[in-house]
Amino acid sequence: MSILEDLLAKVVEQGKDAGQKAKDTADVIALNAEIGSAQSRMRELYREIGELVASDAFADYDKETLKKLLEEESALSERTITVQSWHRLYRLIMFLRSEEELVAMNTQKISRIRGEGVCPECGTPVSENTKFCPNCGTRIVRGEPEQETVQPQTVEVPVEASYSGDSDGEPEADETTGEETQE
Repeated sequence: MSILEDLLAKVVEQGKDAGQKAKDTADVIALNAEIGSAQSRMRELYREIGELVASDAFADYDKETLKKLLEEESALSERTITVQSWHRLYRLIMFLRSEEELVAMNTQKISRIRGEGVCPECGTPVSENTKFCPNCGTRIVRGEPEQETVQPQTVEVPVEASYSGDSDGEPEADETTGEETQE
């Protein structure tokens, strides 16, 4: 009877392992989907930030003037950018940072599920037998498993300021101080 009990115990244990692996796989798939969505939102935010800077800071420059500025390196190093819509720019960057934190946290969760470590220099997931980071080349020192966790920052966002992707109804900001002005 002992052989049957041992066999049954092994089958039960393997069933538990298979169930945990299936759960881990489902969790990784969900986290990767969330990362993909966040990266898509980040691309859209970068595009909007670029449009805002290009339209506000360089609206008065024609192609020839921009070409001259590029040729004069000293003019570029001393150039300050004036953005008319500071409130919108700050808001877009705040949302961008939030998405970056989400990607970092989910990447760390995936690493923990897979039993991977994280490069202390760049944060790239590395397998347990990796000696050097494949991304930055930093030597991976093994000791006690320590993983730095990214703590999300709490940012209060008024409901009317939530990211919607459109720029209508934005308060204007003073060019020099960046403070909102009333019209």
